[in-house]
Amino acid sequence: MPKPLMVAEYGVMEDAAVPNRKATWYDEMRATVKTGMPLIQGVVAWSTTNVKEGNTYNWNVDSSAMSLARWKAMGEDPWFRPLG
Repeated sequence: MPKPLMVAEYGVMEDAAVPNRKATWYDEMRATVKTGMPLIQGVVAWSTTNVKEGNTYNWNVDSSAMSLARWKAMGEDPWFRPLG
């Protein structure tokens, strides 16, 4: 019998060249996990900001209003809620 899986510390950054790309990524991840990856039982977002060589990398789920809204929508989806 297959064991359940968890996606730990996944994340995505905004793309200045493609507005709402991060929000779209959250929507697509939500759909993919629900329909194409039945063994995944949990997902954990990596939410941090780091600086390397003078560049700031924002992995936070609230890096834009649209990104936060899509991430919240995934969390509010009954499929992603813990049992019990």
